[in-house]
Amino acid sequence: MRYCSPHQLNGLRCYCPAEDIWALGCVMAELLAGEPLFTADTQEDLLDETVDLTDDLVEFGAEAEAFDGVLEEVSLAGRELLAGLLAFDSSERPTAADALKHRWFAENDAVKAKSRVVAISTVPLSSGLCSEDAAVF
Repeated sequence: MRYCSPHQLNGLRCYCPAEDIWALGCVMAELLAGEPLFTADTQEDLLDETVDLTDDLVEFGAEAEAFDGVLEEVSLAGRELLAGLLAFDSSERPTAADALKHRWFAENDAVKAKSRVVAISTVPLSSGLCSEDAAVF
């Protein structure tokens, strides 16, 4: 549930690449921070957390305040990429190809981040699946 997009949490019955991009943003943030970006236990609380993040991104942009306490060591370029991946409006999220072209991947920050990421095999994974009736495959 933790990687479901706001639209899925609101009952979206179809699944498209923009939902994968949201999940990618959640996983990227989790790998960089060493802990999940969202920690809610219920769909309603998780939706509230996504709205809070969206409000912070609208108010502060990708500056430090939007990811305060979670991703303080990530550069502005990395925060911009995450802000795009985690855009509340799915039409504002980049495609996977566009995300890979982001300047963050060419900066030293991306190299430093890779060295901080815990080996994937040691990261406990939640199911990563949304409720069965939230997505149609």
